Amino acid sequence: MIVAVILRYYKTYKRYNFIPISDGDRFSAFIGENGVGKSSVLEALDTFFNDAPWNTNIDAIEKGTTEREPIIAPIFIIKKSEIPKKSQEDKNLHQILNNLSTQIWDIDPKKFNSAHQGVIEKLVEIKNRLSRRHSRDDYYLFPVCIENPIGASLRLFDTNHEIIDSLGGEDEALENWKKILNFTKSHFNYIYVPAEVNAREYTKLESKSTQFLMGQSIDEIINKIITDDTIREINRGLNGFIEETSKNLENYEYKKPAKRQKNLTREEINSKVKEAFFSVRILNKKNTSSSIPVSQLSSGEKRKALIDIAYSFIRENSANKRLVFAVDEPEASLHTSACFDQFEKIIKISENCTQAISTTHWYGFIPSMPHGIANLTEKDPEGRITVKAISLSEYREAIKAESTAEKRSFPTDISLKSINDLTQSIISSIRRENPYNWIICEGQSEKIYFEKFFENEIKNNNLRILPAGGAKEVNRIRRYLRLPLSEDKKFINGRVLCLFDTDEEKMNFGNENELNGTENLASKRLIKSDDNIKLIEIDDAKVAPATEIEDALEPNTFLSSIKSLKESSEFPTELFEALKESLIPDAKCSGLAFDLRQTESGRLKKWLNEKNGSNKLLLAQQYVKNKRDSENNLEWVEKIKDFIAKGETIKN
Repeated sequence: MIVAVILRYYKTYKRYNFIPISDGDRFSAFIGENGVGKSSVLEALDTFFNDAPWNTNIDAIEKGTTEREPIIAPIFIIKKSEIPKKSQEDKNLHQILNNLSTQIWDIDPKKFNSAHQGVIEKLVEIKNRLSRRHSRDDYYLFPVCIENPIGASLRLFDTNHEIIDSLGGEDEALENWKKILNFTKSHFNYIYVPAEVNAREYTKLESKSTQFLMGQSIDEIINKIITDDTIREINRGLNGFIEETSKNLENYEYKKPAKRQKNLTREEINSKVKEAFFSVRILNKKNTSSSIPVSQLSSGEKRKALIDIAYSFIRENSANKRLVFAVDEPEASLHTSACFDQFEKIIKISENCTQAISTTHWYGFIPSMPHGIANLTEKDPEGRITVKAISLSEYREAIKAESTAEKRSFPTDISLKSINDLTQSIISSIRRENPYNWIICEGQSEKIYFEKFFENEIKNNNLRILPAGGAKEVNRIRRYLRLPLSEDKKFINGRVLCLFDTDEEKMNFGNENELNGTENLASKRLIKSDDNIKLIEIDDAKVAPATEIEDALEPNTFLSSIKSLKESSEFPTELFEALKESLIPDAKCSGLAFDLRQTESGRLKKWLNEKNGSNKLLLAQQYVKNKRDSENNLEWVEKIKDFIAKGETIKN
């Protein structure tokens, strides 16, 4: 994974600049105004990995590069077990990386000259953040530096004798540095989709990018079909034909001017097959009765097609674990309503490869994504660029801290723009002729359940599940949506459900005149009532008992899921036995299905909330695996289905 990059005199960047990319999350995005250097980061990495042309800073071009050498130095963190140890060469590489990584984990800015200390201090900051989740015993942390035009360069680190010694001393340091450079370039496949890209060239099957996404080369496919034996047979047959022809010509013969008669080679055959077979096949988008070449789509549709293709290939290819996917402005030229879908696909891409990096002007992903990094990129009047990393998982805590902090660490305009962008996208999507529908829920575990419960609605009714990150965030989105949905009723074709748990402490949902829903906007709470789960209005007087999504599941599937977790040592055995023995036959929901003692109920609740809620995710993932298609749907789920698909009012 690339955690940061140091740039010097590359495009927008002058002098030494430390740009954070990730602190271990697979998804990261650069946000900020035009011209502040967002795309420069992705371009620089393309230069590093794929030898794209250097985009040297104009000052270095005009004033010379003698004292303004352009530099690109990515910082990597790689799990040690991912690097093979089969050959002696592999073992030597491990030794080099281990020596260098040890120095970087212990790096001290004071041991560098003043020109380099600033970026090394930033490296220490990101190293400290990485150490929360990555043990130095399991991970190598190291930089690699290249310089234009000489290639591998020790310039950033040549004043630190300990680092030079870790690389073998002055005599061997540069050679070992080159070995690390060659390793990183071969270990990762870097795909960069710039804002201005030729969609036809990018999506060709024989293009480098498409082959990276597929995880196999066209040459490999041809080699399986046209074997070496086949090529020898072709050459044997053709040479025989030439000899027979020459015999019939008596005083003449067919031959090459060179003395050595040349047979067809593997490279020539592969090249001709690609030219004759693959080059004439272009990507088309299928419609109901026909298809249209991607090159003829609108700019926004082309952008969507690029992400769709990447998503489809990466999802199906397990070999993409070493792929880094970078894209400029995936929302460019797209209608606002499609932005959420575009970023949801990029998140899913990141989950199936090493990482995904994006630049964007659409901030709606910030409150809608459960994890990742937003890198706020800004330029001051003197042209200095700063990049501030914002963790999406801590985004809400950062907003809360604003009200008490003397100095705001989280820009207010980003908080406002992110929620505005998201709600505008939702509103635009439900105004379409073929509208989206939405369930806005509290957490990621609900999303896992709902994607299973409502899989037909997702497919047939354009349903989107949005985990907002807590009841207050669901309510915040609800309040932003309520006014435009109540005023534009005749233009609204889709439906939105804001779904809350019932918490132990009654939540303040706002003023009374804000609580009433609209025909297309419903706001409901899940609550245990009598012998089942009910969907009640958020302002209903009934505020007990506390009810969470785990209380609203099918009892037998809930218990079988707990059993699966117990067998994998994820759930306490004795607590599972208590659940099994106390199961109430014919109970309609998991929250009312077990006659547990108070201490056992407390232990179950404690287990669900351990590990920052990751146990909730474990249970949800296991539940959807265990759920049978023949299983009767829950009553409250059926009511939501009728609301989404038929527009029926959700009654208590």
